[in-house]
Formats: sequence, C-alpha cells, structure tokens
Amino acid sequence: MWGTYGDSFHRGRGVADCLCAELYEWAAAEAGVDWLGLHVRDSNTRAIQLA
Repeated sequence: MWGTYGDSFHRGRGVADCLCAELYEWAAAEAGVDWLGLHVRDSNTRAIQLA
C-alpha cells in the first residue's frame, strides 16, 4: 500500500485523473490486477470524485 498527494500548485489541473487512468491501465495490462481501490478521507471531496 502506498499514498500520494498533489502539490497545491498542481491541484485542479487533472493530474490525479491522468495518474489514476495510467495506473489502472498498467495494473490491468502489466500486473494482471482486475480490481483497484481508492481510499480517501470522507472530507476529501476531490479525491472521492476520482473513484
């Protein structure tokens, strides 16, 4: 398990959307993963929207 966060300068620019899309693609194609979860704080509405 690992964690990450975005620098305030880059927030709202779609970086997390792109990162998640690439991660999901890699996990399915290269690692044979068929399910990924995203755990976020209840108060983090932006991160909740990524799911």
